Amino acid sequence: MAESSHAVDPIILKDLKLCIRMRTRVAQSMFGGGDAGHKHFLDVLVYCWTMLRLLPTSTTENQLDESEAESYSYDENRFSALDVEDGEIEEKDEDEEMFPTTVPRPVSDTKPVTLEELMGSDDRNDAVLFLFTLDELMAMISTQYKMLVKNIKMNRQQGISESAIMEQLLETAVTSNFAIQQVQQLEMELQTQHKHLTTPCRLLSTLVMPEITTNVHDIMRNHAAKKCEKHDIISFLGDCMECFFLNPSDDWNRRDTIVRDFCSQYQVDDQGSAEIEQVFMGIQHIVLLEVPLKPEINGDLNRMRAAMARAGQPIE
Repeated sequence: MAESSHAVDPIILKDLKLCIRMRTRVAQSMFGGGDAGHKHFLDVLVYCWTMLRLLPTSTTENQLDESEAESYSYDENRFSALDVEDGEIEEKDEDEEMFPTTVPRPVSDTKPVTLEELMGSDDRNDAVLFLFTLDELMAMISTQYKMLVKNIKMNRQQGISESAIMEQLLETAVTSNFAIQQVQQLEMELQTQHKHLTTPCRLLSTLVMPEITTNVHDIMRNHAAKKCEKHDIISFLGDCMECFFLNPSDDWNRRDTIVRDFCSQYQVDDQGSAEIEQVFMGIQHIVLLEVPLKPEINGDLNRMRAAMARAGQPIE
């Protein structure tokens, strides 16, 4: 392009610079800087900007006048609302870091991500979407039943027969069944794409423990003989969290063995096992601080009920 003296539309440079600035700020404020893939994407954008800025800008006879160009830019650029005066948003030091004069050409990874890894790497966003959809469906059901209860009270006050509410009751029941079917379908789709998200605690660990997941991943990389994938760590952290929601007397509670079994499975050395044990105790403190749990009332009664359930006997 430089050899052919190709002219660049100045609007492209302006939008590209705005895109780099906003992506960098959002990544730093929400995702701690982003992952390696996001960093490579930003490196490519910055490299493109350093190359394009050296080219001459277009000044053709058919160029729009200033008012038309501004109108066109705001209509075509969905980020135009974020575009304010340079003096209000730009800082010299920040721009020098975001927009260096020269940068080396970004080198792509020699081992590209496979399609399965790419689809599985978005488990956190998929979990957020699942919970948002679940919240909307539950809000819809709650609204329906609140209206039903309100109408029942009004009918009683006016002396209207309670059978008059049957039509609305059936409509509310149909809405509930529809919402349940939607949640089941979403759950199956989520578990089909992310096979490790099989329990609420594993889903919760995906959302609230990204830093702990990264910490455990570093421990496993330095102290484990076998490779441990990210989804295995998420499953382990979710199962650790679940241990503190179960009664200590429950036979299926793995509180005393879960760390030992995990370290044995991936052949973690003594130092790594001690660090994993510290992570496990940290999760216990998180659960105790965030969720007030009542003490177990009668451990013997719970054990008896569990034994009767396994034997298939009715529980009174």
